[in-house]
Amino acid sequence: MTLRKRKRESSAWSLPGSDSIPSHPTDDFAISWYADGSVASTYGEFKWIYPPNTPAEKWRFLNFRYWGDSNEITARRRDLVAEIHWLFFLGVEYDSRATSFKGRQQRLITLRKLAVHCEDEELTICELLSDPSKLLRFVHVAPQYFSIQLISLCRMLARLGTEVTGYSVPGANSLGPLKEVAARFCQSVGQHPPLPTRIYSQVLSVLAEELSDFQKIAQNYLDLASRCSIDPLFGRYGNTKKALRRKEGGPIDPMPELLEQYGLTEYFKAKELTSAIQGLSHGLNRIMTISRLTIQAFSGMRDNEVQGLMYGCLEERIAQGRTHYVIHGVTTKLNKGKRKEARWITNEEGARAIKVARQITALNHDLFMRGKKNAATNERNVPLLASITYFKFSGKMPNAGGNNELMLAGFSVVQHSAYADLRKLLQPLIVEEDLAELEQIDLHRAWRSEQKFRLGQAWTFTTHQLRRSLALYAQRSGLVSLPSLRRQLQHITEAMSRYYAKGSAFAQDFIGDYKEHFAHEWRETQPISSALSYINHALLTDDVLFGGHGNWIEHRLRDDNGEIEVDRERTLKRFKKGEIAYQETVLGGCTKTGPCDRRPVEWLNIDCINGCTHLVGQLRKLEHVIVVQKRLVASLDPLSRAYQSEKADLDLLVSVRDKVRAQSARGSAQ
Repeated sequence: MTLRKRKRESSAWSLPGSDSIPSHPTDDFAISWYADGSVASTYGEFKWIYPPNTPAEKWRFLNFRYWGDSNEITARRRDLVAEIHWLFFLGVEYDSRATSFKGRQQRLITLRKLAVHCEDEELTICELLSDPSKLLRFVHVAPQYFSIQLISLCRMLARLGTEVTGYSVPGANSLGPLKEVAARFCQSVGQHPPLPTRIYSQVLSVLAEELSDFQKIAQNYLDLASRCSIDPLFGRYGNTKKALRRKEGGPIDPMPELLEQYGLTEYFKAKELTSAIQGLSHGLNRIMTISRLTIQAFSGMRDNEVQGLMYGCLEERIAQGRTHYVIHGVTTKLNKGKRKEARWITNEEGARAIKVARQITALNHDLFMRGKKNAATNERNVPLLASITYFKFSGKMPNAGGNNELMLAGFSVVQHSAYADLRKLLQPLIVEEDLAELEQIDLHRAWRSEQKFRLGQAWTFTTHQLRRSLALYAQRSGLVSLPSLRRQLQHITEAMSRYYAKGSAFAQDFIGDYKEHFAHEWRETQPISSALSYINHALLTDDVLFGGHGNWIEHRLRDDNGEIEVDRERTLKRFKKGEIAYQETVLGGCTKTGPCDRRPVEWLNIDCINGCTHLVGQLRKLEHVIVVQKRLVASLDPLSRAYQSEKADLDLLVSVRDKVRAQSARGSAQ
């Protein structure tokens, strides 16, 4: 929508309130243009058309008719449409939070809902917005999420002022009851948010890099830690060094020289660790925190569940030539405080984090057991994440939980001040694409109005976000847009599908009767994830659709004005009931609920494009597939059978693309 640039060239409208020019645009004021520069839509029309700027884009429309299928246009309806036009126009011009086309569609849906109510109550929108009691009545009869849009609208009108808008809206104090309704709605939906894919990918990458960096120097680091733990003079300095010299005697090596000797200088600099015994201790705490977060990220475990893991928690199973990793643990959730065995699935990254934690805890236990009669490691009594204070670097030693038992480390989540550098890596600044993605996941939550989701501020990271993000994104649903994140989630997705999916031969025995197991969240989130992907890629996409289901969307769901009004709740219910499914494919998506009966041809499902009723094809993806297929055909010997087969597939793809383009052009012309 290129309103701002073009509008300044028109003399039909300027800043409202001017003495010489009317405050409202005239009906013939240009709103959008065709590629040749001719006007596509004007301000006074009931439908605004936005032609595509390129052949790959789609025609878009904004429909101001709020009264449904009726063809009757009364004077009252014309007046209400005029108010919708004006309020919407003000939002486009002055509300920076509604810059996307989808965001403006949401604003228009609210204005149309207001108009329906005003027609029923014989009011104008101006009368409704100026009276707090009438506003509250509307909110009580309309879905609660409209209260969020209403508050935003009133704030915009108040900010511009009555002289500009012509609307006198209630002050902030008068909007109190409306804010209470909005707050109740936000509270009802304000669960832990998933991490936006950009931030999620960064978090997983940071965790992986931290583990890799430590593994490169792990043995040297632990050797130095062992010497510093055994020898109270080793690596100390300052007043502590003098006191120890007087008490013990003997030479003392300063820590900077020891770091150089053990090849750890660069690592300490990179992780911003002090060249002192405190830095050595802090580095161990840091990597144990990284290990804990990685386990949570690739298992869906809660804080208390991962903290309860023991040294021997990891099991490796070989099935069908692949290694699967099972985490054995305990839970007290909903079990009257009693420990109950439970199991979770993880992937290589989760297993690697457990093995790194084991390295540290094994040395920790050996040092702890020095001088004791029983020096054998009893894995049943050793926590995986044991307290680092047993290294005797600093602070008071915790009491052992038994004769030969180490106590669990008391981790603070990343918000602890000691982890400022790590917190900065895990909490990048929020950008516009993050907020837009959250709005796609939940259209009715006012993300931008919540303090912790403000543009430009650091993302507030919590460990539960790892659990929700794993459940939402690792479903092969098409919600994950970053290739790097797809690779990071690939193996955990396959493993969890095998062990957690409904109907799986392993599922019931594996999960047991643990009602709060992550597998239940995985199952419950799967239809939500698929529904959101379907809404985003099939219903709200600007791409040209084709295929059996794609054509059904274009010709049955889209109204005469070219719009699809998405009923998010109804769509979610259909997915939860199993009436429809959605899975992303190389050509777009598939809505089949049962097993696929089409013949796969290598990486292409050619049968899908040749008459499948479940295909939601996307022209943009089809064109990408054609480019890849052309490269493959060009690399083959023209006389080979492989060339003939691949060339036939390419010809079919090109033929379908040309037909889709032709149909799209005819539809646009109409």
